Amino acid sequence: MHQVTDSDVVWAEKLLKDWNTEKQTSAKADYINMHEKYPGMSHCYSRLKKSWDTLIKWTSTDAPLIYRTLKKEKLDYKSHLQQYPELPKELVCSYLIQNGQDYRRVDGRTGLFGGYDFYNQQTNFAFSEFHQAQYTGNDFCFRIGTLVNTLKMTSIVVMIKDLQHRKKGQVCVADSSTLHVIADSYLEFFETYVNNLVDRHIYDVKESMIIRYPNCAELGSDTTTRGVRIRCNALFIPEFWNKKQYFFAYRIRISMDESEQTNKSCKLLSRHWNIMEESKVIDSVDGPGVIGQYPVISPGSYFEYCSCSPLSRPHGSMSGYFTMQLLRGEEEFDAVVGEFPLSVN
Repeated sequence: MHQVTDSDVVWAEKLLKDWNTEKQTSAKADYINMHEKYPGMSHCYSRLKKSWDTLIKWTSTDAPLIYRTLKKEKLDYKSHLQQYPELPKELVCSYLIQNGQDYRRVDGRTGLFGGYDFYNQQTNFAFSEFHQAQYTGNDFCFRIGTLVNTLKMTSIVVMIKDLQHRKKGQVCVADSSTLHVIADSYLEFFETYVNNLVDRHIYDVKESMIIRYPNCAELGSDTTTRGVRIRCNALFIPEFWNKKQYFFAYRIRISMDESEQTNKSCKLLSRHWNIMEESKVIDSVDGPGVIGQYPVISPGSYFEYCSCSPLSRPHGSMSGYFTMQLLRGEEEFDAVVGEFPLSVN
């Protein structure tokens, strides 16, 4: 029996099963070391380590400016985190694997959790390093994501106590007066984000900034009329949410494939929107141009803009058309904007 419990093969199997880790020297010693470094975290370590490895590798190639902001120094459980027993084990484990971003290196475009813009609003969330994250100003949540280069008091937080309808461990977007739940646990939040970013390629990356508008057709619409292609996606903005209103930003991209004939070149004259809640039109909007502009669309070109719309309910949709005028002959036609969802999910 003693020989079995000391068997390197047995310990190597346990090390791989419990920690998803290959042995470095002695499998038994490595197993004990993992328990000391990550006490009570074997249930989440391998999943978080896999997600962090995936994310770090991705940033090194696809977003190098973000990669340079990641903290290189490692935290030690006994020295840095043991005195915070109220923190969820998943969050502690994540910080032990990777201590967020160096706030001195992060600018308004290199937050690890990405961002979005519309009108004069620009939002970008950094992953706070631990000694920055721990100061929340209250005793019911722990701030992990902070807005960069802004005075807005919006954060991504993990609940460390139950509060009204929010439960300990849930991840929320918080401002000075509201808490909107975006995940039931930190593990769910982080795994989903990495999967959407790296595996599903849902978010675009522009100059190392992760753009949180989803770019996949199933989360928006993609319609072509007489060579004019219109792609739409929307994003719930939780920091503008209140009990009476849900706020959505949306991104519109109007383009024409370079293979189209030049006689299809056209100019946008006006817009028409139908805004719906629960399959009922609650508002119709007509107006000249878009955001004060009248873009010309020709083969190989595109025009992109962002705007916003409030709803009184958490789910709805938008659809409509842009009236276009051919540059040759001045014929007008309506380029259809396919229905796309406005949803808090």
